[in-house]
Amino acid sequence: MWKAMMGGAALRIPIFLAIAFPALADWRICNRTPQDVLASIVFDAGQGYVSTGWYKIRRCGGCATVYHGMPKLRDVFFHAESVDRTMKWGDEYSFCVSSEKFSFRGPTALHCTRQQSPDVRMEDFHLEKLTGNDFTTNLTGKDHSGKACIE
Repeated sequence: MWKAMMGGAALRIPIFLAIAFPALADWRICNRTPQDVLASIVFDAGQGYVSTGWYKIRRCGGCATVYHGMPKLRDVFFHAESVDRTMKWGDEYSFCVSSEKFSFRGPTALHCTRQQSPDVRMEDFHLEKLTGNDFTTNLTGKDHSGKACIE
């Protein structure tokens, strides 16, 4: 009887662990443009939004893992711009960024003013939906002179 109980318990533990701990995803941003790019991200940390940046991503195929172990089915946001600021990615969602490396949490991620610091500003972010185990956002486009990467 003891062996039968242990065998049944051993079979239930992996199923329980699979239910209790959802699969996690790594989020990568890849740059398919002819310009080096800086990217910033925003995610909900469970106690409010976090805005963080900058991730430098090399031109023509460079990638950066911007978040490790994010649960699936999460809404996240990104803003990216070429180093010379001639190319930008962002939409209707505004969050706070800084000229230098930054991490803003809670209300500061949602609203900032130059009174807080001359280096902060609001930028437009694009909404992404992470739905897989590994998720990659590809930045594409031509630079102001019409150059594109060959892939």
